[in-house]
Amino acid sequence: MLDKYICTIAVNMMPKLNRVSLLPLWERIGGFENLESPTENEWNELCLEYGVHPREADREKAIKRAINEASLMEKYGISLLSYEDYNYPLLLLECPDAPLVLYYKGTLFCEKEHFAIVGTRMASRECKEIITEIVSEVSKCYEEPVIVSGLAHGIDICAQKAAIEYGLKSYAILAHGLGMIYPAANRDFAKSIIESGKGAIISEYPSNTQPQKFYFLERNRIVAGISRWLLVGESGLKGGSMVTAKIAFSYGREIMSVPGSPRNPYAQGCNQLIKHNMATLVENGNDVIENMGLRRQNEKSKTIEKRYIAQTIDEELILDTLKRQREAININEISRITGIGSDELPLLLLNLEMNSLIYALPGENYRICK
Repeated sequence: MLDKYICTIAVNMMPKLNRVSLLPLWERIGGFENLESPTENEWNELCLEYGVHPREADREKAIKRAINEASLMEKYGISLLSYEDYNYPLLLLECPDAPLVLYYKGTLFCEKEHFAIVGTRMASRECKEIITEIVSEVSKCYEEPVIVSGLAHGIDICAQKAAIEYGLKSYAILAHGLGMIYPAANRDFAKSIIESGKGAIISEYPSNTQPQKFYFLERNRIVAGISRWLLVGESGLKGGSMVTAKIAFSYGREIMSVPGSPRNPYAQGCNQLIKHNMATLVENGNDVIENMGLRRQNEKSKTIEKRYIAQTIDEELILDTLKRQREAININEISRITGIGSDELPLLLLNLEMNSLIYALPGENYRICK
């Protein structure tokens, strides 16, 4: 019987099955660890039921690749993140086309919100200055978000370097395996993100996967899905940034855009997003902070420690129980430990979740907000 680690990697070797929309299939068989449990006929029937041809879900081939991939991951220092892990990004898990399994190197900050900044590789000096100023202002707020981008030349790398410079966390979402860094010119910076403990590089692709044009488009959905807010610095009418913005719009994310001259081809995309009410016009850090609803550290607020509101005795018992757990636990286990009945517990958990004290995860699992 294969261990869960290898099974999880094997799932990622079957891209047609590695999507949130296919989560019901895995729940049917009891999770990734039961990959081998169904007979061949049962597996083929299950795949067909969920619209996947059996030849696109070859378990034997996927397992062989997974065993090899596990060795490469150890060699490159790559970690695995599945939808069942407490630190899988919650917003990303809401997206039906998001991957159920990700690879990463570095440090994850699941308790923080994420703010994506994207734009053209041909960024102007003026726009780079605006992006740097925006990141600088955001860094002065209480609720510092993780800056997310794609490590590309231009706006992406400008935003991520500014994040590290001003003490923010940063994620670089890559369109290839983590056994390499593309573009090579940004290799040292990617290494600095990892070694600083200030962020991570993340990918859905196996270690030695080379960058291809289609992968960059796939990568954009992760940038959009993981982030509550998206800022487009400069962009033409076509290109990856506009694709990311349209995906973010379909996910219901908050989009912002820096306007530019209509004669500037690298501003026309931003102007179009604003013109069609897909994005809010922002010109500086103040606009962005206001739009994101953040509070500067020097601002006084009656709600500064909002999460420390009074709780009932039962709610305190639930919080104490979750604080003692290193991982998320199921509602049934919470009921067993606390002695709170199944008729009362869901409402108590909902109240704690609404007050941002706990996270609700798939399968009626819960964990404390750190």
